[in-house]
Amino acid sequence: MYIIRYTVLIFLLACLLSNAMQCQENPAKYVKGQVIIKFTVAADSLRIDSLCREMNIEKIKEIPRIRAYVYRIRSKKTPEELIKKYKDNIFIEYIEPNYQNDIN
Repeated sequence: MYIIRYTVLIFLLACLLSNAMQCQENPAKYVKGQVIIKFTVAADSLRIDSLCREMNIEKIKEIPRIRAYVYRIRSKKTPEELIKKYKDNIFIEYIEPNYQNDIN
């Protein structure tokens, strides 16, 4: 009985480790120089325009289903730098890289 339990446990651990290693080998890809931002309901158009000027970003696409926007970064900053600086802004619900989805 113990042999079966240990065999199953070892198998599950091997699967988990395999998955973790695969994730490290294939990090998430995103569009270089772009972020997706969803503003809070408290952010009016003047506040959004002000933030966009401050962040030096340009709106290139709207995602109506989730009321978010794709922005191109016009400065030399990376998406990671903008996210780190603005993720806690009270007018931004979320900010993330524009991830690429590969359909297999």
